Amino acid sequence: MKEESLEIFVHDSGRPQVVTARLDETLKEVLARLGVLPGADQFVFIGEAVEALDHPDADSDVHEAANIELTLEQLELRKHKHVHTLTIHRVEVTVYFNGHHKRSFSPAATIATVTEWAKNVPMLTPAPEPIWYSR
Repeated sequence: MKEESLEIFVHDSGRPQVVTARLDETLKEVLARLGVLPGADQFVFIGEAVEALDHPDADSDVHEAANIELTLEQLELRKHKHVHTLTIHRVEVTVYFNGHHKRSFSPAATIATVTEWAKNVPMLTPAPEPIWYSR
């Protein structure tokens, strides 16, 4: 029986590394093989966080750090493909325009996701044109 494997992208400091791994390996084994096993003050996130687009009025993403003791199959890495190892748990973004609006993002949120969220902050949405009445 052939072991099933997949390619995943591991984002650490610097450029992402592409690694081929078996679905039955734990994420901890893969990260150790690459020399990027997280320390006590680091977090590992799976996939790209896009929750801000689905829930723009929420104060924070609920994308939580992954359990690296699970296998790649259990973590659904065939679907998600990206692993982020970071020393931060949340990134806070504040938009200032006629007041301010804050939101905390998962470190796995892309700049494109944050930018799209910021464009749709209610206070940044253009007001409808005023209706002028004449007599």
